[in-house]
Amino acid sequence: MTTFIAQLYPDKFDFNTKENFIAINTAFDRSQFRFGENIGKILTDTALVLKELSEVIPLKFYSHMPSDETFLPFLDSYNVKYDWYVLIINIQRK
Repeated sequence: MTTFIAQLYPDKFDFNTKENFIAINTAFDRSQFRFGENIGKILTDTALVLKELSEVIPLKFYSHMPSDETFLPFLDSYNVKYDWYVLIINIQRK
């Protein structure tokens, strides 16, 4: 886990134990800029690669907003094994 995420979610992670895994977040805010017109191919190709990786190392999908979960049907359609964590914080803006 990164130092930044540790500060945002200190109660969700135990930094005293080591665990090997791949953390995934597809960040669908501003998806048109991130993925462009080839979004379907990009997400399909990503899911296929993650399928192979999931056979050798655990995957953990983290969503911090509902739009991030847009990728989950792609993972599910290829029977990718993953754990899903919803990270929601309420930040008061001044």
